[in-house]
Amino acid sequence: MNFGTGEDYGEFCEKKIPYCTKEFNPCENGAVCTDHHSHYTCACPKGYSGQNCTVNADDCINHMCQ
Repeated sequence: MNFGTGEDYGEFCEKKIPYCTKEFNPCENGAVCTDHHSHYTCACPKGYSGQNCTVNADDCINHMCQ
């Protein structure tokens, strides 16, 4: 089993491997990870953005982030 992949498993693929677990959290910088059926979302803390909250807003002030 690969945790953090969101894949189905079980005899009839009736079980879902979660994207967000204690062992695997794709969200960074203290963001809150929320599992959905086929994807996850990150609730980024103030000052961060991006799919996994890796973009620091301060870095974007002088066009340093792309």
